[in-house]
Amino acid sequence: MALHTISILPGFPELRGMRTRLRAPRAGDGERLRELVRDPAEWFEACAAFPATGDRIDWVVTTRRDDDAIGTCTLYAIDTRLRRAEIGYALRADHRGHGLAMDAAARVIEWAEGTLGLERIEAEVDDGNAPSRRLLRRLGFIAVEARRWARLHHSDFDSGSI
Repeated sequence: MALHTISILPGFPELRGMRTRLRAPRAGDGERLRELVRDPAEWFEACAAFPATGDRIDWVVTTRRDDDAIGTCTLYAIDTRLRRAEIGYALRADHRGHGLAMDAAARVIEWAEGTLGLERIEAEVDDGNAPSRRLLRRLGFIAVEARRWARLHHSDFDSGSI
């Protein structure tokens, strides 16, 4: 557990994007996300436990039209002292390529910067995952290492402080 994590939130932060909704994981979501998670029951237990530690929040991504789980978006390694965290996201194959991951990740970043005051958000992307690299570029991330990307809040890009 990180030394400087978020305090326990008063309630799970539900986020709404233009096309997506991000909500707390529920029993049964793991089965709908079977192609994304190894063990659905273990995944659900882990998601339920992380908010209590204050260093990770796992959202389930749905469309705004229905409540079916189509993916996940996770903010993890949250360190409020250093004002940084990492983001990860994954969608079921039948929902990729429609801008839904962009919408979900943008809402999480907006929330993290506005609510938690984070100033640096990082992501790790496999070299062969061109769609994810394009998504990160559109969200203002830049490559800082072979597989690492970073997004700095405010005008930190101009100061060269990456």
